[in-house]
Amino acid sequence: MARLTAGGARVEAPRTSLKAGGGTIARQRVSTPSSWCQWTCGLSLFLVLLGNARAEEPGWVTGKAFQQILKEPLSVTWAQVDLRTVSRRLEENRRVALLVDRRLDPSAALDFSADDLPLEQLLAQLAQARGGVTRVVGNTIYLGPAEPAIPLRTLVALRTRELNEAIREGTGKRGFVKPTDFSWNDLATPRELLERLAQRHAFELRGIERVPHDLWAAGHLPQTTLAEALSLILIQFDLTFSWRKGGAGVEIEPIPGDPRLEQSHPAPKGLKPRAWLERVEQELPGRPAKLTGEAVVFAGLQEEHEAIEALRDQLRGTRLPTKKGKEPAAGAKEVRYTLRMQDKPVGSLLKTLESRQPAYQFEYDAAALQQAGIRLEQRISLDVKEATLEELLRTALSQVRLGFEINGQKIRLYPDPRAGRRGP
Repeated sequence: MARLTAGGARVEAPRTSLKAGGGTIARQRVSTPSSWCQWTCGLSLFLVLLGNARAEEPGWVTGKAFQQILKEPLSVTWAQVDLRTVSRRLEENRRVALLVDRRLDPSAALDFSADDLPLEQLLAQLAQARGGVTRVVGNTIYLGPAEPAIPLRTLVALRTRELNEAIREGTGKRGFVKPTDFSWNDLATPRELLERLAQRHAFELRGIERVPHDLWAAGHLPQTTLAEALSLILIQFDLTFSWRKGGAGVEIEPIPGDPRLEQSHPAPKGLKPRAWLERVEQELPGRPAKLTGEAVVFAGLQEEHEAIEALRDQLRGTRLPTKKGKEPAAGAKEVRYTLRMQDKPVGSLLKTLESRQPAYQFEYDAAALQQAGIRLEQRISLDVKEATLEELLRTALSQVRLGFEINGQKIRLYPDPRAGRRGP
């Protein structure tokens, strides 16, 4: 594997080749007399080679392209280069936004090397060299101290869920879930950033006195939601926030001792609910989990929920052996619904189905619904008797041009222009 060293007595590129994102570039030996120029020119050469190897589209990488570039392998060697310089050069070349926490001392020099590692793993090792960890939040990679970073993604998920519930009830602001670009220049203060967000999204900001004065290097949060932006700023002071009046205001407050996200995970097809609970308890021993109907309800970190979903994908279609002479128990009788609603918000129906047994969890992209002109406050009328869940949803959601997919006890909603509007 080829290496390019920045810093030290000599900057050189062996006769082998440099691989970056699938491209291969031949290299030549470079030697300079000045030590300052040695590491500067070496780092610049490294970045020029990478830039030639992979042409980038203008702007920041987001969405699927962002997830893909995190998997692309990279090999580097840096000697006595500070974390801020490394992160900025990687940002400029790969167009991936990196946010370095103020507590990692980004100005201190470090020695670091990695061989053919996916970018996400490389960044994790880079953060570890400074005693930190990485967390992917939206389209940004956060590098921060290990312990304070633990609840970050869980806090984002909690605030996002609370906002979606407020939107469903007609009190939340739909614009808060629409991703937008947010950036700042060198020497910006975190208070200024928070005030800019409050002005942009028109909400009342309380508790800003909890945020100490500080001067930050330039930063970028591409296509980020309000909950993500606020959380990424406040986590650097061990702070979070709560919504006031469904999002009309934001209250800055300390992070609670053990923030947890409660979520339902249906048993994978072919696996009995009790066996599913046992597998979850094996995967996450000592964490609270309970069986509700055919689903495991778990309260934990966002990363733990993702581990459960990964396990569920692995076990889908699995059947545990039954005791000799015993047949698997027959499936439960399909639930039927008799329901009448007259000129009620479609969000009321969703809340009803979430509160009944079996409880269903609805998932949707609020920004996509807003762009399609669909609001959960839109009213529907419904009168069904002994209807299956699919029949009930088709009758109700077609009135507001919503499609749906049922996966266990999770139901994904999406705009469906083919659905005719058959109601007010």
